[in-house]
Amino acid sequence: MDPNKTVRSFPRSKILRCGNANFGYFHIKARHEGDWQAKAAGTNQNWRDIADIGIDAALRDPVITKPRDSNDTTCYSRKIFLVNTQNNQTVGETIVRVVAGNRSNNIVTAFPSSGYCTGQE
Repeated sequence: MDPNKTVRSFPRSKILRCGNANFGYFHIKARHEGDWQAKAAGTNQNWRDIADIGIDAALRDPVITKPRDSNDTTCYSRKIFLVNTQNNQTVGETIVRVVAGNRSNNIVTAFPSSGYCTGQE
């Protein structure tokens, strides 16, 4: 699979590409699928749905935006509420962190967290 193939475009012109072990969808799947799956529990959605909702929210309206010290990337974060799609009840919440390239606009990673971006992700 072409690592540069676009999976989805998000706000702020950020792009989730297929990627590989170091960035993009395949990185998120390999490193954070279990984290997202845990957040999806009780929502009647799968991990990709919750990750998509979280990435979109963090990029559309971040609460914290921090340039990362280590490279040309920025971390965007915000809290989302996890909702069961069958009964519309809130079943949890999490903070989402999304790290994306400043020049490439590629999404490097995205994961649920207990805290907002610090710039050290």
